[in-house]
Amino acid sequence: MKIFVLIILTLSLVVQGQETTLPSVIQEINPNELIIDQIECAGNETTSCELIQKEIYLNPGDRINEEELSNSKIRLKVKNLFSSVNIFLKKGTQRGHVNIVVEVQEVNPFYTETEFGIHQIKDNYGPRTSSGLATGFGHRNLWGRGKIFQAKISANELNVDVDRFYGIDLNYFDPHLFGSKKAYFNFGINHTHWPRSIERLSQDARKYGYGEYSSIKDQTKLRSTLGYRIFDFSYLSLSASKIFSTHAGFDYATVNGTQFNSSEQEYHSFDYGWNSEDDSYFPTEGSKFNFGFTKYPTYGSDYDYFALNFQKNWNWNRKHIFTVGTFQSDSDFTEGVLGKIGHNSSFKYGYQLSSKEDSDISRGRWYVGVSPSYSSWVGVDASLETGIILEHKKMGILKFSFTNWSMR
Repeated sequence: MKIFVLIILTLSLVVQGQETTLPSVIQEINPNELIIDQIECAGNETTSCELIQKEIYLNPGDRINEEELSNSKIRLKVKNLFSSVNIFLKKGTQRGHVNIVVEVQEVNPFYTETEFGIHQIKDNYGPRTSSGLATGFGHRNLWGRGKIFQAKISANELNVDVDRFYGIDLNYFDPHLFGSKKAYFNFGINHTHWPRSIERLSQDARKYGYGEYSSIKDQTKLRSTLGYRIFDFSYLSLSASKIFSTHAGFDYATVNGTQFNSSEQEYHSFDYGWNSEDDSYFPTEGSKFNFGFTKYPTYGSDYDYFALNFQKNWNWNRKHIFTVGTFQSDSDFTEGVLGKIGHNSSFKYGYQLSSKEDSDISRGRWYVGVSPSYSSWVGVDASLETGIILEHKKMGILKFSFTNWSMR
């Protein structure tokens, strides 16, 4: 009798317009007694309610699952389509039945990203500095269905004239292929151009003497990925890629001069992983993991390799962010990957910046990190990185970084 009265009082508050969040309701009512009638959307003006419903792995007729709805909120937030996501219950068609209401506040689906980085390397050849600049833009909610188109233009080695190269990336992502909740599709095109490849070729020939030298002038990569989500945040994917390259070649011994030739390369990849980070730009908790295998049929099995990456975030008061990661790739999975886990690691500390209401900066974080690596023939190397990430109300995402890489 007491439980019945509590249900009636709780649902009456919702009917009167007072929002009752899902966690508080579940703490007071056994979720096994609540059956979902339907999933409703509120606050979505341009975003399809169907898109929102697909991020909730529950259906009408299912019982309420507190953990799944908490995970659904994370999946919706990391889409960067909403500034806020709130999930609560309201009275259903009969006793013990409820409707799930997902209330969102939309943001502009158009976005921009700008990144500038300086890299300083110290090795046996002495210190050298390079810099890179990239800017991108896109739309995260095509047709109100969460489909993404993005473009990115980059310039690297800006202060090293002979090594300078430019790139352009175009990418399309469909998070719900053919209306599926779990299947997704991605297609990308990348083109890179080295305008001074011939000068680089001549420089190498003069520096190293007789021999044959080759330098890439242009390279175009096509990549398509078909994936399927499993469990809460995990996925499986298959990718097919093809690379078209133009090379400038020079035979110093026969003095044949500069020659150009083309080549094609294709490969296929299989990946398993997960991503439970609570934000794509400013994660405070969660982790991400990827294990992949890539096969190169063009060149044979000697070029096949495995890769493993893992990253975990913790936070203190959501102000101090600690991140630990490991990354490893090799053609030998047992010895080269599993046998060397921890040889390449990263440790990062970030501090979340406060934002004032009248400020143009919505969010910000500065960070410092160190990435030590170990090998038996080199010893210990380390790179030190520091930078800042800002979300500007007019200029979008801004990233600035400085990396000092010391190699022996």
